[in-house]
Amino acid sequence: MRGRTLLVGTLVTALALFVWQSLSNTVIPWHTLAMKTFANDTAAVRAIHAAAPANGLYFSPRGVLMVTAFTPGLADKSAAMGAPLARQLVLDVVAAFVLALVVARLVAPAPLATGTLLGLAGLGAGIIACMSNWNWYGYPAAFEVVNTIDLAINLFIGGALLAWFARRGARASTPATDAGVRAESGFPPLGSRQPTNVG
Repeated sequence: MRGRTLLVGTLVTALALFVWQSLSNTVIPWHTLAMKTFANDTAAVRAIHAAAPANGLYFSPRGVLMVTAFTPGLADKSAAMGAPLARQLVLDVVAAFVLALVVARLVAPAPLATGTLLGLAGLGAGIIACMSNWNWYGYPAAFEVVNTIDLAINLFIGGALLAWFARRGARASTPATDAGVRAESGFPPLGSRQPTNVG
């Protein structure tokens, strides 16, 4: 993949990933369906904040694994999505660039085949990473299944788009030839044996 193709492919793929992730995490309810809400949100948040005042990851071998990311005044974080969206866009640019380096190593990547290949790799990686959270730390299985599928979709989108850009870039860099029938050379490839007629 040439420099310009790599740059454009990375940016377009990052934007596509960003759009999918925004839909996946804000419009499609599949992540939140695997979560439970507190019966009394205000009281629960105040009690948790009192027990865990510093933001971080808390663990108890009695079956608690908890992430806290409180805002000052315990305000609703969903009202201020600007910073998370900006960070996610930066993360997607980095991820798309890494995927572009992978796709660039493939020989003649076809968009659908490459998307499927990376999607399957994402499925395997999701099982390793996400389902391990279910196994070792007690994350809900449904939540981690959703995360695994979501990862596979991200990699399918990234792989297919980047392969399309790689193929388009390869065609653009190949010199144009006249249309017509291509005649094979009369010389065999090196190392091949041609039959000899005796008689």
